[in-house]
Amino acid sequence: MGMFDTVTFTCSHCRKQMEVQNKSGPCELQTYPETAVPGEIAADITDKVVVCDHCHRQNVIVSALSRAVVCYTRPLEEEDHIFEGRVH
Repeated sequence: MGMFDTVTFTCSHCRKQMEVQNKSGPCELQTYPETAVPGEIAADITDKVVVCDHCHRQNVIVSALSRAVVCYTRPLEEEDHIFEGRVH
């Protein structure tokens, strides 16, 4: 099993807690809250798409570089195109 670190953040749609794993930092099985993301990890998770386990909406992490995770929920029509393989 590989080592990783975890960043927790809030779904922008349902406001439930989400998490994303990352292997670019120290990989010491640490968990970082969305307000204290180390720079190396923040750079790597920016632009990641994470599906919420609660509402199943896709959240795009648009910035984590200011030491805070900022994300938005993709509109449903964008998600439909992705599942059909037609990203525009």
